Amino acid sequence: MFEGIENGTIDIASNSGTNLPLQHIAEGQDLTIFAGYLLTGCMPVFAKVDTEWNGIEDLAGKTMACEPNMFAISGPLLDSGIDPLNDVTWYDPEDQDDRIKAVKEGKADYGLVGTQLNYAIDSDPELKICAYASDILPDYSCCRVEASTEWVNNNPNTVKALLRAWIRAMQYYESNHEESVSFICEVTGQDEEVLRSHMDNPHFDINTDPMKTSVERAWDYLIRTGIFSSEANNIDLDEHINTELYKEALDECQSKYGNDAPKFYEKMQSLYSACDQAGSESEEDQQTDSDPEQ
Repeated sequence: MFEGIENGTIDIASNSGTNLPLQHIAEGQDLTIFAGYLLTGCMPVFAKVDTEWNGIEDLAGKTMACEPNMFAISGPLLDSGIDPLNDVTWYDPEDQDDRIKAVKEGKADYGLVGTQLNYAIDSDPELKICAYASDILPDYSCCRVEASTEWVNNNPNTVKALLRAWIRAMQYYESNHEESVSFICEVTGQDEEVLRSHMDNPHFDINTDPMKTSVERAWDYLIRTGIFSSEANNIDLDEHINTELYKEALDECQSKYGNDAPKFYEKMQSLYSACDQAGSESEEDQQTDSDPEQ
């Protein structure tokens, strides 16, 4: 996916968490994060049913089936005085289903899997959900939306058109949840019970906001953990997060559609002010393209 952005065959990427785009930025790829897909996913920390869980500190000296760059786990470990790379053993098979197998077979004490496997954990009598990633690190920043910085700068009106569509879709989803669940069942062919295991779960938080402060926190955790090379310290992350286009799109949606959902737009404006506006500076006008109407 990120190779596709690099060679120009892909314009926009999502569904790769926050850790992966930040990893590529740390390695020198010129990406810009300009939106969000999920603020937090329905990602369970799980173990065998008889395993004790008192909190993140229980991972010290244990084996965790997930990658150490999952900052929603390694960051709070740091905050608890636990060295993630030396005080925890990480078992990270390529297939997430193998994380479940590792816990059941005793190769790992705990595991973390993505939202799509929440039902598999919750319905397995041998396993229990100890917590969700968003219990451990609230608003941790899940899937971000990113593109090459050059593409974002050269296509601001296209970016804003996408953002307007996504903002309006989010508002519709929140106002028409049952219809949205039915629609997703229809278009994906997935079992409704499986879908509801995360779509009805409050940890599954769809949000289009770029969430600058959460992304910056993730970057700081990954640097402090030692996941990134020392060269990452020379990168100004603010140059790789664009919140201005999102704010313009949000303002345009509120101006045109705000009377239909005033509480939604008040909420989104408050979130922007809390998480994106602080410290941001106005950018110079960028080269524009045609502005498709949404």
